Amino acid sequence: EAEVNNGGFDQYFLNSSGDGAHLAPGALRFLELRDIAKMAETANAQFPRGPSPARQARLAQMERLPKSASAAWRRLDRRFFRRKPPSATDVCVRFILEHPSEFFKI
Repeated sequence: EAEVNNGGFDQYFLNSSGDGAHLAPGALRFLELRDIAKMAETANAQFPRGPSPARQARLAQMERLPKSASAAWRRLDRRFFRRKPPSATDVCVRFILEHPSEFFKI
């Protein structure tokens, strides 16, 4: 969420945060953030075989993507920025606080 907020899906994939992009749709669905999960799936689908979890390999993939991938990411950025609360961060924090034994030594 922070990377997309800061520079869109393009930046998300450029940075190391994109290493987990292949896991993001499932995690977002688990948190019941279905709208963002669908956006993440669509963003990932711009990579013919999915985004590599290795940053350098993903950067090489990005260099080979057609311009339509960037256009698709810009459309997704606009949808992402129009989302209503709660933020994904708020949902994650709530989940952590509701399941403290899974995250904290008590």
